[in-house]
Amino acid sequence: MRQRHDGPVTEIEELWDRQGRAATLVQLAERARSAIGDVIDLNAMGGRRPPHPQEWRQVKSFLNSYGGICRILNPGSRKQKADTAKSHQLRLLRGEELRRLLRVAADSPLLNAEIRNKDEHFDEYFDQWQARQHLVTADEIEAGQRPTHEVAPVRRFHAHTWTIEVAGESLALRLVYPALLRLEARCRELEPLAGFPDPQLAYLLATMPQLPVELRLDAPTRRPHEGVMAGAEPADVPDLEVIIGQAVTAFRKDPDEPAP
Repeated sequence: MRQRHDGPVTEIEELWDRQGRAATLVQLAERARSAIGDVIDLNAMGGRRPPHPQEWRQVKSFLNSYGGICRILNPGSRKQKADTAKSHQLRLLRGEELRRLLRVAADSPLLNAEIRNKDEHFDEYFDQWQARQHLVTADEIEAGQRPTHEVAPVRRFHAHTWTIEVAGESLALRLVYPALLRLEARCRELEPLAGFPDPQLAYLLATMPQLPVELRLDAPTRRPHEGVMAGAEPADVPDLEVIIGQAVTAFRKDPDEPAP
């Protein structure tokens, strides 16, 4: 196990470092904001008869963002085809650590991606339904038989209950919406870049390579018995993320305005 100046590196830190954590929180915040916007738009469209032409497209957009959040927070134990032993272990440990950091309860609606999975594989559910159907003949009807008919799987948004239904699975947006708000706020609390207005730039900055913590100007000495000093007090060393944020803000401003 690797060592650092303040002790051994833990298993989750070995696989999921500061850079990985920042990038993941940036992605989660961006998906949460996208899903929140979709819910707001659905609420504005709801109740129209006939339904708004964009209604189901908005539902699909929501399910895509929502499903991505669920998979990150609760990846499940199934190993994917492209997984290595290390990437599979990382995903499992990362999900557990994220649920702890983001204070996601075990019964949170953000941990169940079943409805998104059913939407993605809806054609398969339809094929299964169709294969079970019995073709009724005139002879059966004349013989007094009453044919039964299984209701086909459906995909719809119930505006009056604020519920999405896909192939028998339902999702109540009145429960999901506040959970998304809490998740997005917590991501910004843990990672400043998660609140950056440009998610692509925030992701790029989050994935930039970083110096080991031991080599930063404010790092404690690795040879305390020799009295070696870095030459800077922690309070006097600007945080790198603050410097980057100021630089990006200055870059986006009018060139005639003074930089911070």
